[in-house]
Amino acid sequence: VTNASCPLQVFKPQLVVGFMNQSVPFTDALNSFVLAVQLNVNLRGDQYSSLVVSGLLGATLEAELNVGESADPTGTWCLPAQYFTAQTQSVTVSVCPGAEALAGETYFLTFSLRNPSQARASPDVSMQASAAD
Repeated sequence: VTNASCPLQVFKPQLVVGFMNQSVPFTDALNSFVLAVQLNVNLRGDQYSSLVVSGLLGATLEAELNVGESADPTGTWCLPAQYFTAQTQSVTVSVCPGAEALAGETYFLTFSLRNPSQARASPDVSMQASAAD
């Protein structure tokens, strides 16, 4: 991590790279999403670290989320009990207990949601990384 040796320098978790692609742009279709994320700091599971994707307006949960990473097949990311929230239209993925998401490493996370039933422009979707202090 750049400037990590500066006295009392503390970094806020942020995404260095964060983008999302979809498989199907049609109404009522089952849509697979792929997130690519890269962090500026290491996030540990014992810090209640998570990644939240919000703004998934009109989407509904269709099937279990599949969290896969090509960079780390040992299982860095886990799903909390409430990983999709219909009220906030968001998906939350956590760093597994005892695991660590490494800064500079690109992780690919996949999940499926059903598209809204009416055509619309793409909503503003955002991603945020966090860790408990």
